[in-house]
Amino acid sequence: MQNTDYTPVSTAAVASAGCAALGVGSYLFPLLAIAALPAIAFGVIALIEIRKYGLLGRRLVTVVLPLSLTIAAGTAMLEAALYRSEAPDGYRRVAFARNLDEHVGERICLKGYGPWDGSGESQFSLSLNGSCRDMKNVVFVELANGDTWERELNGVAVSGRLELWPSIDNAEGLPRYILKDAVLRPSRTAYQRISLPPVAQP
Repeated sequence: MQNTDYTPVSTAAVASAGCAALGVGSYLFPLLAIAALPAIAFGVIALIEIRKYGLLGRRLVTVVLPLSLTIAAGTAMLEAALYRSEAPDGYRRVAFARNLDEHVGERICLKGYGPWDGSGESQFSLSLNGSCRDMKNVVFVELANGDTWERELNGVAVSGRLELWPSIDNAEGLPRYILKDAVLRPSRTAYQRISLPPVAQP
């Protein structure tokens, strides 16, 4: 029986292709873009192995490496564009975890959830998780131009001028802050927004 030489395919090249295939899904689920990083690393290792040991897989790697770089860069650019679209120009992005007293009088953008049991109002309470049980973490919102609030399952980005509640001295049971002349937009990224689903109000 005649012997035939067999040249194996680089395992790193196959792993690189698998990670890149997973990373393609990042345009639907941005977190999958992380897979592009090991795809690039495996691709570089594969090129070294192919050159050193004469393995197969060079064509595969020459496709996978540019694809992985495109996934990593493209997803980052898309997320940046979506993040910028959440707030009008001139508004400072602030997280609920920050001390909001530092931003009183400023035009800011907060991300969170409105009440879980309604919509259609020009005023509503915004919180990190949709619950108004702890008023320290609630901001009252007054929308500009007669706009009304529509519930968004992924939360909202609210941009407006932050002020202290007018009757703060005797405001037990009321939010400490009010966001006036506010503009409401959907939250298109997870940045500065909790990943858990909103808590339904009682």
